[in-house]
Amino acid sequence: MTDKIRHGRPAMGLPERIADTTQRTVVLYGLVLALTGAVWVARTTLGLQAGEPLLEIFLVPILVAAYLGGLWPGLFATLLAVLGSLYALFPISLNLPHTIAWLSLLLEGVLVSVLSQGLHRARQQALDDQQLQASTLTSIGDAVIVTNAQGQVTFLNAEAAR
Repeated sequence: MTDKIRHGRPAMGLPERIADTTQRTVVLYGLVLALTGAVWVARTTLGLQAGEPLLEIFLVPILVAAYLGGLWPGLFATLLAVLGSLYALFPISLNLPHTIAWLSLLLEGVLVSVLSQGLHRARQQALDDQQLQASTLTSIGDAVIVTNAQGQVTFLNAEAAR
């Protein structure tokens, strides 16, 4: 099964997969840092004072990180946004509205990250199930023809193609 094409790409050996994963991770976390920095620049450009939280703008890097990478990149972006806002945006003591805004950003970032991880797992499970189904149908010795709801043929194994 390792020789099969997976996700539209030829199967890679373990060293290639590790290098591919490491490179993707480095790029993803770099993107998270760059997006969070861009949000800081955008917020500063808007001329907002320390007393005006507008923390919702920090959801952009959190959403992008969680969508592209799942749980850990989303939590990393949340950590950057929360700690950065606590340090730089609230140099004065936190009052109740600022505390609520800060906690809201924290909870929203965690929630988005967890839900995105669930989405990633569901997609991966669907791809794995599809691959298992295709390999099972291909290996059956009898003719197998699969059609969709409209009656169009979507799969023929070697016996059915004869």
